[in-house]
Amino acid sequence: MGALVFSLASKDLAENIVGGFALQAWDAFDVGDDVKLGDGTEGTVKKIGLVETEFVGYDSINVRIPNAQLSQRISNLSRIKQSRMKQPLRFKYSDLDKLPGVLNAIKKEIQASCPKLITVDKPFLAVMTQYEPDHIQAVVICHFEIAPGTTEFMDNRQQVLLSIAKAVKESGVEFALPSIYYKTNDSSLL
Repeated sequence: MGALVFSLASKDLAENIVGGFALQAWDAFDVGDDVKLGDGTEGTVKKIGLVETEFVGYDSINVRIPNAQLSQRISNLSRIKQSRMKQPLRFKYSDLDKLPGVLNAIKKEIQASCPKLITVDKPFLAVMTQYEPDHIQAVVICHFEIAPGTTEFMDNRQQVLLSIAKAVKESGVEFALPSIYYKTNDSSLL
């Protein structure tokens, strides 16, 4: 029985040690990097050990994860140099004929106010995407030469939103507000 327990424990220990060497060889992250793991865990790498790696979550909670479990998907947020923004928009059906001009104006306003906008090799879109019962759905997709999660990214995101609002206002259209539909089987309510 003791031999079985020892062999199982040493198997886990060996897997974690091999995982630690693999992390070092793979160079997936370094101490101080912000990372996001496949299970949704996010934080800053505090210590990379032989058996486990320690992270400090954005909520200041330390988390230790065995190295063998770190072979899952890892995103090193510290090494990302470009960001993406996707903003859905809702327009009224009464403005359908104005939407191509509005969407064009949105793109021009974003280009004029966001100098780090990427327009080559990445999609820069302001397009209608579908008809819904109470509105026309559109989307704006932009990419920027700005690292995500930074103050510069948040300022840029705000500028994009202000650019959209300005273009919509100057075009004389309004956003559609969500409607609430109730489905009932009671015919007296119809």
